[in-house]
Amino acid sequence: MVMSKKGFELSINMVVILIITIAVFGGGLMLLRKMMSGAGDIQARVSQQQKSQIESMLLNSDARVAIPMNKQTLKRGDHLTIGVGINNIFRDSQGSGLEEDLFGLNVKFSTVQLLSGQNCNSDEWMNPGCGNGAASPDSFIIMLATDYSVKKNNYEIVEVPFVIPKDAKPGKYVFNVNVTYDESGETKSYDVIKKIYLTIE
Repeated sequence: MVMSKKGFELSINMVVILIITIAVFGGGLMLLRKMMSGAGDIQARVSQQQKSQIESMLLNSDARVAIPMNKQTLKRGDHLTIGVGINNIFRDSQGSGLEEDLFGLNVKFSTVQLLSGQNCNSDEWMNPGCGNGAASPDSFIIMLATDYSVKKNNYEIVEVPFVIPKDAKPGKYVFNVNVTYDESGETKSYDVIKKIYLTIE
């Protein structure tokens, strides 16, 4: 009778552990699905808003790089994807001589004006009154790649996601956008450095 009772108690414990495990696993899957679905919706919405403006800038002018929506206001904890259009104007006598050319896209934190009035550049971020130990604003940028192939006489729209931490310092941030290409082993700027302005509240 004692053995039977112990076996019964063990079975109940196993069932409880199994139920808790399934509940935790199911909750994790639902959370992951919600996050993936939300990210997909944001990605699609941003692309639709910006694609036509980028195309207009690249096709109706001699622009090499276009960032039409380069001024944004975000709250801490928000995320946003900004489109960068790269227009390959190289002909057969320029660039790599191939049907497509490889371009580099570098997005780097430049300066910030904090709410305190303090102005800080990337070299000063760790100084007192600037970052004070907070993560560098370069960590806001989630780049999946830095090199992009673009066919000659064509363009590519590259999406640059920004994820703002909840502990980010409020202020007006400036990021440099530099598109480069390779010429005979030398990296050169494809256009003047563009700017992205983020006001974080």
